[in-house]
Amino acid sequence: MKVRSVIHSWVLGYARTPCVIFFLVFVFVGIEEQPCFGQRNSNDAPRVMLGVRFSGDSALVAYVQPNGPAFKAGLEVGDEIFSVNDNYVLQSSDLVRNLSNSRPGDRVRVEVRRNGEFRFFDLDVMKATSDGQRIATDGTILAPPPEFGMVGEKAPAITVSTWQNLPDNQTRCQLDDYLGKVVVLMLFQTTCAFSEADGMPLMSEFYQRHKDDPDVQFLSVLASFPQSGENTLENGLAMCQKFNLPIPVGLDTSQDIENTVCKQLKALGSPWFVMIDRKGVVALNGIPGDIVDRDVINKIKLGETVMESFVESEAPPVNAGNDDQ
Repeated sequence: MKVRSVIHSWVLGYARTPCVIFFLVFVFVGIEEQPCFGQRNSNDAPRVMLGVRFSGDSALVAYVQPNGPAFKAGLEVGDEIFSVNDNYVLQSSDLVRNLSNSRPGDRVRVEVRRNGEFRFFDLDVMKATSDGQRIATDGTILAPPPEFGMVGEKAPAITVSTWQNLPDNQTRCQLDDYLGKVVVLMLFQTTCAFSEADGMPLMSEFYQRHKDDPDVQFLSVLASFPQSGENTLENGLAMCQKFNLPIPVGLDTSQDIENTVCKQLKALGSPWFVMIDRKGVVALNGIPGDIVDRDVINKIKLGETVMESFVESEAPPVNAGNDDQ
């Protein structure tokens, strides 16, 4: 047991690192986990959960659902889930993967660390549900999150002061500078696999279609937090160059999570597209999977409605650790 504790301590100390997450995003089993937006997994297996919620993207239990599997087995708020069926859990997304092949009613063995001691619990997983509640570290229910997306609203000023690839005679870049044009803005991360696999190809497709149109302006912003060390302007420029996108690239350097570009545009994460009409009003706000009409830019130029609201889109839920597990 002493050797096992030493191994646990080494793994926890070496490998348990926090993941950068954007605001409120949801965790479900059956979705390929990334700290950014991707496509739905084709796996149709029922999603299952233990009946707990985590604090952020850690494996620290912040809430235990009354009469759920974890509650009945004896798990408590403050427990740190260490493994499921002998598969290590370093963060909430690991639990999702470990349960991806489970079915409602399957029995799993959960190992937790409580007050420095490791304990095992056997419980039967249940079908996943989601009530949209956010849970604080102490288990209290938080206020509902702000509505995501801002279709129909005037585009706000974005606080990005560091830009590259601006025209020679341009020293600043603000959305109001492009009134009279359709603005296509993409938020991305160089560490986000889906930014590279989905966001960049779509942006490149739009750019090739409209690069010679004086009424369309393309912009991109590295929507990174200060902790995202690899989301550098240099790497962002390299990614754009890879996809033949000679467009302005901005770097979000905000130290205040409430003042990031994602927050200002009510975006959930990356890759994220915001399209703004000639009057400066947001006409589209969502992920690549929302944009099935490749003629959407021309329709915005004509003043047509292309998205009623973000709620109607098919945005896939992704990892955050604030939903039922």
